[in-house]
Order: sequence, then C-alpha cells, then structure tokens
Amino acid sequence: MSSDTSAIEEINEPKTKESVDELVPEATLMEVEEPVDEPNYSWSQYSSIPMRKKGKAAYKKMKEEYGDSYTQHSSSRKDLRQAFISRSYKALRSVVPIPPARKNENENEDYADVFLAHARLYVFANIFLIYDLKRLALENLHETLKNFELYFCRTGDIISLIRYVYGNTEIPDDGKEEPLRALLAEYISIEIDNLTKDLAFRDLMIKDETLDVTQRQSLLGDYMAAVMKRV
Repeated sequence: MSSDTSAIEEINEPKTKESVDELVPEATLMEVEEPVDEPNYSWSQYSSIPMRKKGKAAYKKMKEEYGDSYTQHSSSRKDLRQAFISRSYKALRSVVPIPPARKNENENEDYADVFLAHARLYVFANIFLIYDLKRLALENLHETLKNFELYFCRTGDIISLIRYVYGNTEIPDDGKEEPLRALLAEYISIEIDNLTKDLAFRDLMIKDETLDVTQRQSLLGDYMAAVMKRV
C-alpha cells in the first residue's frame, strides 16, 4: 500500500532527560514529538489524478521488493473506454434490424428509463430462459452506454440502472460472472470519477435499503475492482 494511505503513525513514548546534578532529583524534562496529523481519508482520494500518482509510487515500491515478477495492471480511462467500446457480442443486431443507439446531446436528456428498459428486458429474458432476447438486451444496453455522455447531473440515470441490476440479478451458481453486472462494472471503472462524487452512489454501496447486504457487498466488491484498474 502507498505511504500516502498508510496507517496513522504512532507517537513515540515521551523521552526524559536526567538532571545534570544526579544528587538533586530535579523535575525531569519531557520531550514530546509534535502531534501527527491524521490522514484525511475521504472519497476524493479515489479520484483518478491523485490515485494514479499514488499507484505509481506503490508500483515502484512493489517492483523494488518483488522484482520483475510484479506486473502493474492499471489502465487509463482512455484504455478502459476503448476496451468497453470494443466489447463484442454475437451479432444479433446485424440479424435483427435495430437502428443504432442515439447519443444524448445535452445534460437535460434523462436516459434512466432508456437504460432500465434494456435492463428489465434482460431480467425478463433471463427468468424465462430466452437466451437470444437476453443477449440482444445486453447488446442494446452496451450500445446505449458506449454512446452516452455522462454529464455530472446525469449520474442519477446510471445509479438507477446500477440499483436495478444489482437488485434483480444474481451471481451464477457456477461462479462465473453475471454478464449484465460485468458490463456495468466495466462501465463504472470508466466513469468512476463522476460517480464517486455523487453521494447517492456512495450511499448505494453502503446504506441503500433497496439492496440487501449481499447485493451491496457485491456492488462494493465490483467498485473496488474498478478502483484497482485505475490505480
């Protein structure tokens, strides 16, 4: 872990200085170190700029300790976005005549219902085992997200989607990733700066009562994985 995020430094025990005249037990003098300020732990430490600086320092330290066996796995937002855009599915859109997703043009356009429509269709298809429809819904949501400009005042649209997805999907029994959650987790890693600034997103992972403890823990785990991609 980087020294910037290390635990609070311990204050040394007071040191005493004996009197010059050992025969006269004068009052001892105490030398106490200046108090150490506690680190300011806050969500802002996860913003991309300071986090990447800390990540580089941590990487250098780990590289010195473990040598060439240690490999850095961080990625820039640009790289992550390109990987997200390049996600490929079985080309159902090329079979089913569906127009491309429309890009939002300003911050006043509410896309919450658009996102939820795709997610609800996915959940419906998953329940009734309609695999082609499930894949198509996933592909359409991906197409919409990759063309969506996330203005800060529109983070609520994404939060509504995240709340619905984690509240209505489950991790498969075989331990494999849940496709819709995996798509959102990848999107979160791209837009982590904007999302983390929104108090509603923080509350969603910690105390939102619409999700149970297991669902919140799963979301928090995916969030931390997203953070590590940007470190």
